[in-house]
Amino acid sequence: MTSTPQSLRDAIPSADPALSPLQRVEDYVFDRLLTMIARGELLPGARLVVADLTAGFGVSATPVRMAISRLHQVGLVETIPHRGARVARISVGEIHELYEVRRILEGAAARIAACNIDADGIARLEAIWQVFRQAVDADDVHGAYQADVDFFAVFHSFANNKTLLATIHDIHRRLRLYKMLWLSAAIHRKDELQKLKPALLDACRARSAGAAESATRAFLTRAERQLVELVQATMQSP
Repeated sequence: MTSTPQSLRDAIPSADPALSPLQRVEDYVFDRLLTMIARGELLPGARLVVADLTAGFGVSATPVRMAISRLHQVGLVETIPHRGARVARISVGEIHELYEVRRILEGAAARIAACNIDADGIARLEAIWQVFRQAVDADDVHGAYQADVDFFAVFHSFANNKTLLATIHDIHRRLRLYKMLWLSAAIHRKDELQKLKPALLDACRARSAGAAESATRAFLTRAERQLVELVQATMQSP
């Protein structure tokens, strides 16, 4: 059997004795691999060797292959002919393109949402903002990421444009790995992470479309620059 790279061997959790018999093994493997990628335990370029993963997770090969296929479908894994699967590499060019589109679309969504949001919506955002702050203070990358997703799902919903929201959602899906890697590095820059959401909340309270768009665009520009620096410094991507 191909030996497991040290980083992968260390990252694979032991089999979970509390796993419910009703939970599909494929879902279990998919969730664990997704978590490992999201937390940076499996970095871009890391090979996903089926034999090693079956041994590490204590499952058969079929659910591992199916889980890898699902990760490939959402863009987190790429398949190299004659070499197998590996965690998708980050492309600096793709980051630039996607963040350019994000600034345009999310800036527009922020303009509309800030004018449309009601008091209940603002209250929901304030509650999620507190969850995000607590996760950042605890250096909980996974919790901060989920709170960020929840915050913008609520905020962007007030743009009342299904086509716009679907496009933004697709871009966020493609950027999931990129955003998790950036957040893993940015979690220690707490002041940076705690600027955007209060600015958006202030814009919503004031019904200021311009302030919401400006805050969104400025934050995305900084995040893009930081992510590109991270990729160039640590991953040698093309």
